[in-house]
Amino acid sequence: MPSGVDFGMAEIVGDRGFVAWRGPTGQLGLGAVDVRTGKALWPVRTLPGTFGDWNGMIALPNAIVSIGEHDDGTSPDKEMFVVDPATGKLRWHRGMDVNGFDILAYPDVIVLADHDAKKTTAYDWVTGQPKWSFDRAISTTFGTHTAGDLTSPAGYRSGPFATLESGSTLLQVDDAGTLTEYAVATGKPTGRSWPGAEGGTGTNAGFMAYDGKVYTVSGSSLRVLRLEAGQQWQPLYTAEVPVASPDNGNRLQNLTPCRRGLICVLDGDLFQADVVALDGSKVVWRTRIAGAETMLPAGEYVSVSGSSEKGPHSVLLDGRGKDVLTDAERAGTVTRVAGNAVFLYHDGHLFGLDLGTRRRTDLGAFEQAGLGPGVGSKVLITQSGSGFKLYRFAG
Repeated sequence: MPSGVDFGMAEIVGDRGFVAWRGPTGQLGLGAVDVRTGKALWPVRTLPGTFGDWNGMIALPNAIVSIGEHDDGTSPDKEMFVVDPATGKLRWHRGMDVNGFDILAYPDVIVLADHDAKKTTAYDWVTGQPKWSFDRAISTTFGTHTAGDLTSPAGYRSGPFATLESGSTLLQVDDAGTLTEYAVATGKPTGRSWPGAEGGTGTNAGFMAYDGKVYTVSGSSLRVLRLEAGQQWQPLYTAEVPVASPDNGNRLQNLTPCRRGLICVLDGDLFQADVVALDGSKVVWRTRIAGAETMLPAGEYVSVSGSSEKGPHSVLLDGRGKDVLTDAERAGTVTRVAGNAVFLYHDGHLFGLDLGTRRRTDLGAFEQAGLGPGVGSKVLITQSGSGFKLYRFAG
């Protein structure tokens, strides 16, 4: 990694580790390593062009995606690059607006739903050629979460890739509020659709599909739809926490599965919010969090990150909504390793936390920079002042 890089990203996929950054001259770099040996898989690649900003990387088993933003009047302003993870060879690239697209990554295709053009297209990962396309006004497009989302390693992911899809269907809401299911293989409707999907609008709006249900957050209301014939949207919860601006009223945000069978939602805003755990419409527990921004499930726990006048902070809530971190640990960061284990980084050290026993293991001095480590089942990659470092761990 060249000197002068403010932040980079790292991801681990199987036996491969990938790193990426935007250099001081605006060029986008990519590297790869065999995590079994620590040897480079291919020489560091520099993608064509220069960019004033960078929208991050996502590494998948069959592709690496990096998105640059020119910020100098170049049209198109943003470009998406798709790279072969085995060789580092650039397969294809195209202009796109990361802020105006829903982006869903499936095993065989990447689906781009262009809100302005009212067009949804699936592109082949290898050739970049369209596999199918259809025209329809778009409110939002999303796929389904699975139980694995609560247990697999989870590092940083940029917003458009917050959900990586492995299912065979995608769900799309049009501007009339009709939710329609499509087959990913063909782009054809499956024949199932449901009216009344009044939720957020725009990319990454307040919808989540999980465990045979679709949840939607619209302002102060949380509703659920069971994906069965004849089912209707049903209310689950109404916001109670007043937000800082009275003009906005109460509102909900950051919907996520938490624990088996429960759904968590943030009720409030950045200044004051409750993490609310729901079993259907029943509130199982609620915990007040200051400066809450994002939530991530970790087995039976929920990891909440945020910021305040004191800086970034972390909270780790158990199955009763109780924070299990110490004051020193709250000043650090939490990264999920598996359903029953997380990494804690604070005071210049990395700790392993067994969520079953709450036992901490000091893994030694550790330097974390950039956007957090990329974590696999036995290795992690993190950015340091001199580049990226690969660590192996056990347990």
